[in-house]
Amino acid sequence: MSVLEQVRNLREMEREEVTDQMSRRMIIGANQMLTVWNMKKGSHSAAHRHPEEQIFWIVSGLIEFEIDGQRRRCGPNDVGVIPGNTLHEAWVLEDVEMANLFSPVRNDYLTQGALDYMKETK
Repeated sequence: MSVLEQVRNLREMEREEVTDQMSRRMIIGANQMLTVWNMKKGSHSAAHRHPEEQIFWIVSGLIEFEIDGQRRRCGPNDVGVIPGNTLHEAWVLEDVEMANLFSPVRNDYLTQGALDYMKETK
């Protein structure tokens, strides 16, 4: 199959319901992955860290991050980089659609559903 034959429309991709508050769609390459999250107001991603670098883009909604001890609210078209092994946490203040690019690929996303830090609400 050619590279162009693998191009898909994000809205037509299957959505994985990770929790009752969070769902995701993923596309995975050899060295990186794109995960598009839909998170409901009130959902929470507890403090965690992972070795992969993370680039985020807030497509819609409002979220508050604490990254390496500093807090900031982010809304549509805000983007940022979370270096690998950096402690971070997120509170969803409005329904959010957020795209995350991870490098390298997060193997825990491929082998597990909801991770413990995704199961908390605040």
